[in-house]
Amino acid sequence: MSQTFGKVFAKKEEGKVRPISAAFAALACAVGASNIVGVPVAIALGGPGAVFWIWVLAILGYVHQVLRGRAGHQVPP
Repeated sequence: MSQTFGKVFAKKEEGKVRPISAAFAALACAVGASNIVGVPVAIALGGPGAVFWIWVLAILGYVHQVLRGRAGHQVPP
């Protein structure tokens, strides 16, 4: 922990990966893998209702993104 989060504000050295970049890459890998496994398990356990709620949440997320864009906020691609 001290090697990763203790050196968050250290100067970037040429040719080396920053500790915080390595931590975020590991976190992204874990989140991606759990999402790939979690969605099929939710569909298998929840049945057709799970698919319905996945679509509802996807539509709500898209609407939120569109409304933020119209309000003048910067929306990431």
